[in-house]
Amino acid sequence: VPSVVDGQHLSYVGSVSYSGGTYIFDRRSDTYTLGTGATLDLGRVRLSASLPLLVYNGGLVTTVTEGVPLPTGGTDNEAVRNREPGSTVGTKGKGPGGGGPGPSQPVEPPPDSTVEFDESFAANFGDPVVGVSADVYSGFGVVRSLSVNATTKIPMADVSTGVTSGEWDFGIGGSAVIGAGSALILADVSYWWIGDMVGLPLADGLSYAGGVSFPLASSGLFMMALVSGLTQTIETMDAPVTATLSLSRSLGSRGFGSVSAGFGLSEAAPDLYVSLGWSVRFPTDGS
Repeated sequence: VPSVVDGQHLSYVGSVSYSGGTYIFDRRSDTYTLGTGATLDLGRVRLSASLPLLVYNGGLVTTVTEGVPLPTGGTDNEAVRNREPGSTVGTKGKGPGGGGPGPSQPVEPPPDSTVEFDESFAANFGDPVVGVSADVYSGFGVVRSLSVNATTKIPMADVSTGVTSGEWDFGIGGSAVIGAGSALILADVSYWWIGDMVGLPLADGLSYAGGVSFPLASSGLFMMALVSGLTQTIETMDAPVTATLSLSRSLGSRGFGSVSAGFGLSEAAPDLYVSLGWSVRFPTDGS
C-alpha cells in the first residue's frame, strides 16, 4: 500500500465518461474515456497527474488542454480549416450517414470539403496531464479560498490517431470559492498556450468554469451546476461551451464519489456528456 509522511495524503482519482455528438459534421462521433490519475496533497500545495484511455469512433475529435474535446477532423482537417462558419462538414467512409456518393449524390464531393470517418471503434491512450496547485488564502468569511495552478499536457499519444495535436499545451490560472449561506460559488480561469495541429492552427485562449454548489438537506449529498468552456480555438467554428449538473457525496477522510451529466451550448461542444468519478485516499500512519 502506498505510504507518505504525516501531513501528506496520496489519492487515486478515476473516472468513466461518455461524450458524443455531431459537432459540425454530418455524422455522430462517440468517445468513451477511462481516466486514471493520482493527487499528492502536501498541505497548501497539491501535485496531480492523469492519463486517459480513449475508446472512440470517427477519429474526428482531438483532446486539448485538460481534456476539452474539439471537432478538428483529426488528421484529415483540411475541410475544418476551410469550413464556412455555420455550415456542416460532410464525412466519407463506411457506414450510413456518410458524405460519400449515393443515388441523390452521383458526383464525388471535392476532397477538401469532407473528412474521413472511421466507423469502427479504436482504443488509444491520450496525452498525460500533470499539474500543481497552491492555496493562496483560506478562511470562513465570504471568501472561502483562493488558489493558483499550473498545468501541462504532455504530447505522448500517437499523432496518427487524431486524438492529440502532438504538441505541448501549457496552462496557468487561478480559482476562487465564495460562500453564500450554505451554498458555494465557484470560479476558475486559466490561460492556455495550445500547440497547433499539422494543417490546423489552434489559437491560445482562456478556459473557464463557473457555478454554484449546495447541500441537499442533511443527506450528505451536494448538487453543483456548472458552465465551462474555452474561448474560440478554431477560427471556423464557435467556442466550445458546456453546461453540467453533478451530484457528489463525501466519503469522509477516504475520498468522494460523483455523477455528472451535461450538454453542449455551442456547435464545438458535445451534444451529451455523462461521467462517473471517484477519489480514494490511501491511509497514512497519521490518519
